[in-house]
Amino acid sequence: MWETFGTVLSTMLGLLICLGIGYILRRFHLEPVNTPTVLSKLEIYVFMPAMVLSSFIKSCTVQSLQENVDLFIYGLVCTVVTFFVGKLLGRFFSKDKYEQKIYAYSLSVANFGYIGMPLAASLFGSQGLFKFNILVISLNMLVYGYLVPSLVPEGKENPKGGWLRRLLNPITVAMLLGILLGLTGLSNRLPGFVRNTVDNLSGCVGPVAMILTGFVVGGFHLPDLLKIKKVYFVSFLRLLVLPLLFAGLVWLMGGDEIACLLTMITFSSALGLNTVVIPASYGGDVHTGASMALISSVGCVVTLPLLYAFLNMIL
Repeated sequence: MWETFGTVLSTMLGLLICLGIGYILRRFHLEPVNTPTVLSKLEIYVFMPAMVLSSFIKSCTVQSLQENVDLFIYGLVCTVVTFFVGKLLGRFFSKDKYEQKIYAYSLSVANFGYIGMPLAASLFGSQGLFKFNILVISLNMLVYGYLVPSLVPEGKENPKGGWLRRLLNPITVAMLLGILLGLTGLSNRLPGFVRNTVDNLSGCVGPVAMILTGFVVGGFHLPDLLKIKKVYFVSFLRLLVLPLLFAGLVWLMGGDEIACLLTMITFSSALGLNTVVIPASYGGDVHTGASMALISSVGCVVTLPLLYAFLNMIL
């Protein structure tokens, strides 16, 4: 158990160092204040699509898709359940309607893109990352089709931002392109320098995401972020209770060890930054979101390795 714990802990500590780098950059004004905007756009439009594309062009075949249909089903069931769990629990944490949406978002999904994807790749390789991306297809649709738009204040929605346009985001497009290249065999004909470039870009997801988190947190007075008591309970649910709930749900549906571990990683990552970035874009209060990002990001450095080692031991 402890060997497994140490393997995951070393990965998480590396990401924690990146968070510290981002925090120092912000506190000492070593980067411009618009750095979060630049880094988040790089993540969304370059690094995360590269990681998704890399996993699909390496592993996507007709056989591999057929073999992993069950992962898509597990992900779909978990997506439906987590949507209603978030909606239900979010109402208990605030009387303010908009803040309820902040909590609902955080209790519905973890930061499975910025943290979950690179961790899955680190622990299980390209095949594991491929399985992870199959598992989270439905979650991506929930995030971009409903949860992210729900964080936009009323009256400020983009009239051109229909649901189809939201679903055809860079990550979805990268997945569809990867499936096309993989199924047709064209991925094997890509020049080596193209594949190497995609792989190198995909390696930036985790470090850049944590630098971004640290930079965002560094813009606030640390004691103010640590004194929001409700955030500790939300983090407890996010980092420990909900991951075990969904891993158990997948196990009850007949999922194997890999499916359960990938589900745990999906739901045990830190709380996402969208609860900071989107409200900030419209001049809203982002203290709650920043507090969630700080406390859960530090907390998951310990809780995620513990959960991984525990599930490895009992499965």
